[in-house]
Amino acid sequence: MTLAPAKVLGRTYPRLATAPLVTGPAGPCGCGCALTQATTYGFDVADFAEHILHRPLLAWQRHLIIHAGELYPDGRPRFRQVLALVSRQNGKTELLRILALFWMWVDRVSMVLGTSTNLDTARESWEKAVELAEAIPALSKGIAPNGIRRANGEQTLTTVWNGRYKIAASNRAGGRGKTVERLIMDELREHKSWDAYNAAVPATNAVASAQIWFISNQGDDKSVVLNELRAQALKGLDPRLGIFEWSSPEGMAATDIEALAMANPSLGVTIELDALMGDAIRAEAAGGE
Repeated sequence: MTLAPAKVLGRTYPRLATAPLVTGPAGPCGCGCALTQATTYGFDVADFAEHILHRPLLAWQRHLIIHAGELYPDGRPRFRQVLALVSRQNGKTELLRILALFWMWVDRVSMVLGTSTNLDTARESWEKAVELAEAIPALSKGIAPNGIRRANGEQTLTTVWNGRYKIAASNRAGGRGKTVERLIMDELREHKSWDAYNAAVPATNAVASAQIWFISNQGDDKSVVLNELRAQALKGLDPRLGIFEWSSPEGMAATDIEALAMANPSLGVTIELDALMGDAIRAEAAGGE
């Protein structure tokens, strides 16, 4: 009798990551770190996702938000800027939607701004977050009267405590003239210049507790912003810039199952190996790695 091959699962923990400041006995994260509910807001996000949104986080999403959500003793996020790198279709955008709703309903921040190089992508993510808020009674009662504006270019979700979730294009105008507490910059690999960064990031400067999330799959030689931030994070030049990267080491073949597992944490959960392997075979045939 031939046994079926063991199911291949993606790696929960990133290959490259900024270590926590908190030390001590292992906490409930599961990775051996000492982070607890008192030292990261990540556990609260995981509880919110499971018990309020009824959308439990995937294992890698939970690990990321626990580590990226580390707090200073005064309650400010340890990381003012979070750089998260993971391959496409692993659940990055879903995590950002959950985070946006958590920030709006639990942290009750005054402004969440979501950006993407393709405004349609930002609009789609915003719309799904709004639909989720409308569908869940615990959230829907927090939406202000006439608090959903869908006019093109003016999409805004407003809560009864005056928090707003807006979207903008990642360009030299996105974010200018606003004060932003939480900034999402999706698909950072597509930023070929610093225009969008220089427009949006300074909008957080006046907020001591602000946090910026850069999230993307791996870039190329033209991804100047991603490449520079990644280099700075790996060197530890900015103590408030954290990196969490799911990737395979340089030199591994695209069709190496271990490489696929390291770059795709949702492998075997929401992504099938056959689909990834087909893409990898075509990439190798085209001369990629």
